[in-house]
Parts: sequence; C-alpha cells; structure tokens
Amino acid sequence: MSSPQLRRQDRALPEVDARSVIERDARACFEVDEPVKVFDYGRFECDTGLAYSSAIAHGRVRIVDDRAAKSRFFDALLAKYGTGVPGRPKSFYPRLDEVTVYALTVARITGKQCPLPPISEQWPALDRTKSPNAKP
Repeated sequence: MSSPQLRRQDRALPEVDARSVIERDARACFEVDEPVKVFDYGRFECDTGLAYSSAIAHGRVRIVDDRAAKSRFFDALLAKYGTGVPGRPKSFYPRLDEVTVYALTVARITGKQCPLPPISEQWPALDRTKSPNAKP
C-alpha cells in the first residue's frame, strides 16, 4: 500500500513519539483522498505562531459486521462521550444493524511536530511572511 510522504522531513517524529501523541489524545480525522492544495498562510498568527504535534495511522479499513464488536464499540463511545439517559438499558442499541462501524488495521504510523519558536523568532521580530502585502 502506498501512502503520501511527509513533505517537511525536518518536522518528522519517530514512530514511538507519534504513538505517544495518539495515546495522549486519540482524536481522529478520517481522510480517504489526497490533499490537493497547500495553503500559503499570511503575515499574522499562522506565519510563526502555530505549534502542533500530529500522528497519522496508515492502514486498511474494514467494515465491522460482528454485532458484539459493534456493541462494544458503542459501549466505549458512550462511556466516554455519553451523558447518560435515565432508564436506558446498558448496551441497548435498537438500530445497531443500520449502523456501519469501520475498523482500521494499522500498518504504520507517522507523525510530525512544530514547536512554537521563541519570541525572538516570531513575527514581527523575525518576518518570514509569505504574504508581504497583508494588511490587518
């Protein structure tokens, strides 16, 4: 399976660090197409004020057909995000057969990070802008 290569190799994270990003905050964004455009950020906050760590899990997606596995998924989902409805039976999902659950078999994990530069290297002290005519 091929997957896009990291454009900014200077920001690459070793796999062990990328896995720790996922363990710290396992939010997911699901994308199945390739990015088309690279955004050119402007003179202000995004020029030098963006710090991030991200991890991407690459692999094959499959549909989960097993009802017990789907039920365990929703039990975990509601345990984390549910508010609890009085009188609702545990593991009661009347439309479970109408829901599609996807599972990712991870083949590899990549990651990248960009630490916030020191104040002396942030705009306006150091102007690395890609949009010199930007006006507030």
